[in-house]
Amino acid sequence: MNSLKFYFLLFALSTTGVIFCFTSTAQKTYADSAKYLSVPGPANQDTSKYATFYIIRPDGDVLRNYWMGVYFDNAQMVRADNNMRYIIKYPKTSNVEIWTRNEKKESVNIPVEEGKKYYLQVTFEVGGKTGFPKFIQLDEKEGEEAFNKINSSPLYVYDPDLYANDDYIWPSSPKTGYAHMQFLPPLSTRHFSFNQLNGFMFSYYNKMVSPTFSEAVGVYGGKANLRDKDEFDKFARKQMNNLQKSSNKSATIQKITEDSLTSGADYTYSVYFVEIDSKPDIEVNGQRPVLELRQYSTLLYKRDALTGKGDYYSVYFSERGLPQELHSREEIRFKIQQLLNSCEFGDLKNK
Repeated sequence: MNSLKFYFLLFALSTTGVIFCFTSTAQKTYADSAKYLSVPGPANQDTSKYATFYIIRPDGDVLRNYWMGVYFDNAQMVRADNNMRYIIKYPKTSNVEIWTRNEKKESVNIPVEEGKKYYLQVTFEVGGKTGFPKFIQLDEKEGEEAFNKINSSPLYVYDPDLYANDDYIWPSSPKTGYAHMQFLPPLSTRHFSFNQLNGFMFSYYNKMVSPTFSEAVGVYGGKANLRDKDEFDKFARKQMNNLQKSSNKSATIQKITEDSLTSGADYTYSVYFVEIDSKPDIEVNGQRPVLELRQYSTLLYKRDALTGKGDYYSVYFSERGLPQELHSREEIRFKIQQLLNSCEFGDLKNK
């Protein structure tokens, strides 16, 4: 939790800053980019050893208009909606209690084994004021059939939900204030929160995988009247100057380097930098390890041809952790470039 707060407080670009971050195993081609961006976590993780849970909520149960929080021990993993299906990558190998609750608690205990698949169908039975939740564990054949009957695309989940009000992105999610941005997968693999002041913030932090690694993702937009690229470059550099301040006395920012990422916006400005923190607010075995942050920050500007005014979007993509947990600059650059490619610019009213 402290690691995520570190991101949010430090790297906001003045009052318009935002946070963006995606990681995964190293795929290098455009065709692989969605998969590459969709798997969060340290570069040195082995997801093939994780257990896989398939959570199924069929269409038309008693409480079809209400989501259900599905918990693994004390952590909420998904908010299960009607006619939705979820794929959860779970790194622990031990007994886990999976439960949900409305008027009464319903739970199932599963001894999790490395690399194994588990299928759980969650429904409601008639009873009480609202109906009672019910878990049914299916074998692999029954589970695959039930899973494939769901019309919605599966939503992948890799970390517990840290905040009670976090959600996931899918096509019906609100895009308030972001006329040109359409959030597409792989954003849907991240928990997100939204408010008018800070915009959309996406996050990954899974202490079951690593106590030192975290990702933070965000998008913030605003209005600006920039006549040409020169005005945009001045505007962008003014915003980026805020990145030169270290997070605390124990942290040092390395050289900030400009880069030429591309997007569907009229103008794009990007920089890359690294920060070294010799005494972070994280302890491992009683010691404070040296942590590194690697970040690409991008500012986009979309101009209205009729009015001459436009919208700007601040986007950044970061990883923080032990050096061996982080992806290379080239890999992070690939990720943010493909992420920018996935952001469609257009009038949502006409979509």
